[in-house]
Amino acid sequence: QLALKGDLPRAQELAYALEPVIRYLFIDVNPIMPKAALARMGICKPTLRLPLIEPTEENKKLLFDAMDKFEKLGLSEELLKSINELCFEKPTPIQSQAIPHLLEGKDLLGTAQTGTGKTAAFAIPILQNLYHKNTKNHQIKALILTPTRELAIQIEESFKAYGRHLPLKTLVIFGGVKQGAQEQALKKGVDILVATPGRLLDFINQGISSLKNLEIFVLDEADRMLDMGFVHDVK
Repeated sequence: QLALKGDLPRAQELAYALEPVIRYLFIDVNPIMPKAALARMGICKPTLRLPLIEPTEENKKLLFDAMDKFEKLGLSEELLKSINELCFEKPTPIQSQAIPHLLEGKDLLGTAQTGTGKTAAFAIPILQNLYHKNTKNHQIKALILTPTRELAIQIEESFKAYGRHLPLKTLVIFGGVKQGAQEQALKKGVDILVATPGRLLDFINQGISSLKNLEIFVLDEADRMLDMGFVHDVK
C-alpha cells in the first residue's frame, strides 16, 4: 500500500524489515482478490520487488514472528514448502493453539470464526502425523465428517493443497451424484477420507468402505451437522 501510494522510502524500510520473515515482498495489486485465491491460481510471486536498505538496529527491532512460527511447530519440510507456496505468512490463533495439541495426538474441541483457518488447524497436523508413520497401504486412517458437499469439497481441496508434496491420498465422497467414480477411487486406496454422513453410511452398509483402520476422526461444523438432523447418522 505504501509503494502504491508513492511512499517508496518507507516501503523500502518495511521491505527490509519483513524480508527475512515473509521471504519476499508481495504486493496485492488487486485488493478484491484475497491472497489465498491468488495462491490457488498460482500467483504467489512478488508483483513488485523493492531495493532493500542496509540493516539497522531499528529495522531489526521491527522483525516479528511470522512464517518461522510454522517452522517452530516442528512440521516437515514438505509441509512447510506447501505452506510457503500458499502464501501463508503466520499461523492464525486457532492454528497456533490447535496444531501443537493435535501433533501430540490429543483430542481437541475448537471453535473460531469463519475465515480464521480452522481447516488448516486440523488438516496440517493430520497430514504431519500420518506422514511420519510412513504407511504405504493407503487404508482409511483419517475421517473428516462434514454436513454438506460444498464443505466436503473445500476440505478435500485444502488437504490436497497442504499435502501436495506428501505421498498421502485424499478423497471426498458425498451424495447427490452417482457413486461409481467415488467407489472406484476408494478401491484404489485412500489415507484421508472427507465425507458427508449419508454417502459414507451407504458405502459402509454396502461393504465398499471400512473404518477398521481409522485413527483420526474429525467432526467439522458439528453444531451445523446436528442442526441439519444428522444426529443419528453421526452416532
